[in-house]
Amino acid sequence: MNSTVGFWGEPTSTDWCEKNYEVSYYIAEFFNTLSSFCLICVGIFGSIMHSKGFGYRFSLGFITITFIGFGSIIFHGTLIYPFEHFDGIPMIFYLLILFYSVNENKKERKFGNWFPIVLFLWGLIFSILLIGEKGIVALMIRGTIIFLIGYIGWNVDYHLCSQMNNILNPQLHAWWHVSASYSCYSLLIIVIFDRLKILGKNPKIKWMYIILSYVELSDESEQYLP
Repeated sequence: MNSTVGFWGEPTSTDWCEKNYEVSYYIAEFFNTLSSFCLICVGIFGSIMHSKGFGYRFSLGFITITFIGFGSIIFHGTLIYPFEHFDGIPMIFYLLILFYSVNENKKERKFGNWFPIVLFLWGLIFSILLIGEKGIVALMIRGTIIFLIGYIGWNVDYHLCSQMNNILNPQLHAWWHVSASYSCYSLLIIVIFDRLKILGKNPKIKWMYIILSYVELSDESEQYLP
């Protein structure tokens, strides 16, 4: 909520509900900044407590949580748009680490050595895309989170079927269809946006009822594309 201009000037990023510079002239959102230290604390604690015998993936996961915390402090402390990516990009890699860990959960690798490399490159490419457009940040994070929630539900439905039928079955596989639909749609929207950017167009991410996104072109850019 933009109420007072402080040390960092007018906000250029997403402006949250907390009143700006209400507590400190040097910190845009004091309580959002202060609470971000929780991410650093749990990240460091998790890294220390799981440093031996748990695997590098989990150490990396806790370190990434710490980076999210530092990024969140910088972002909420300044409300400057480029800094908005300082917590958004680590979130993407954190979700990819979780995705890798859920899929590669046995002693022998299911997908081979290429899998973490592909995930890293995927995260790197989309991180580059995020830097150029605010709407892509929200779409990417939302689509990834919904996909992971759906995938976890898919695994629970598959591996714990008998237990699920002993209670009121929440139909997790059906919810997987919903989450996969949203994620597939979001991924194609991101690819469309990226191609139009490369072609020198002026695409924008728009939202319909805060649920579904779509790409909008300026009038002068609307023409047939092969």
